[in-house]
Amino acid sequence: MKITNNYTDHKVREWIYKRVAKSPNLYESMIKGTVFIKDLKYNSIIRNSIEQHYNSKNLPLFTHVFIETISRCNGRCSFCQVNIDADIRKFSLMSEETFLNIIQQLKKLNYQKILYFHRNNEALMDKRVYKFIQIARENLPNANIRLFTNGTLLNVEKFKSLTKYLTMLKINNYNDNLELNEPTKEIVNYCNNDSQYDNKVKISIRRETELLKNRASSYVNRKISFKLKSPCLYPFKQFNICASGKVVLCCNDAWEEEVLGDINHESMLDIWYGDKFKDIREKNIKGRDNIKICSSCDILHVPKTLRKN
Repeated sequence: MKITNNYTDHKVREWIYKRVAKSPNLYESMIKGTVFIKDLKYNSIIRNSIEQHYNSKNLPLFTHVFIETISRCNGRCSFCQVNIDADIRKFSLMSEETFLNIIQQLKKLNYQKILYFHRNNEALMDKRVYKFIQIARENLPNANIRLFTNGTLLNVEKFKSLTKYLTMLKINNYNDNLELNEPTKEIVNYCNNDSQYDNKVKISIRRETELLKNRASSYVNRKISFKLKSPCLYPFKQFNICASGKVVLCCNDAWEEEVLGDINHESMLDIWYGDKFKDIREKNIKGRDNIKICSSCDILHVPKTLRKN
């Protein structure tokens, strides 16, 4: 099991965090500067990658599928637009029929890439998720199945049920005192000195009041806005299915603003290679300003293969 704490693991980072924590404007300026440099460095590299590998004539299949079976979170993270106090979404619970339809389609595609059992929610609020993950593993034996959770609904028995079928479980332990919450502490004690969890379980100690990138222009606790020149790779890699069955632009489209299809009425392939997705990709390449939720988004995903350039 790997436990990380970005506030204390790295001395330089810890020194910076301590000094900017009392000044949100300084912290935001630091984020802006970091992303600005990254944007300058990778703009042409990302564009060349899209031209070479993601052209419309030979577009690869998605490599990241997100399934959100319940449209709710029990957290109060100040940076998140779907925290329990701010969520404006209509409650949705994915039907079992819809879920099985998704898994069967992925099975026919011999899907072996990454399958997430979360999106903008706390997946463990859906008590069926344990059974759903087992079904996914039985039908997709070679898929990389992952779940991110805040861990508050976990206990040892639930943890054992999940890790039996998951490739990776990540617990984001949100605590402003940077302490392990009680359920997470229970999991740590259980896993102590058990090597089978070394690469399967990750725990990240984080603050509920962090300042993060703005996630598709949804400024929850951010004030500074700026625009990136680099196109985003998410529309070329991600397939996001909401609890309602709607397929949306990316993992940051929490409020389902850019709906590109409906899994209840269309196949995954028809949606992925359909006109709406094609239009979004073309607009994205021309400039983020062409898509409302992307216009001020400061997420810049750079795969490891491109970072080497």
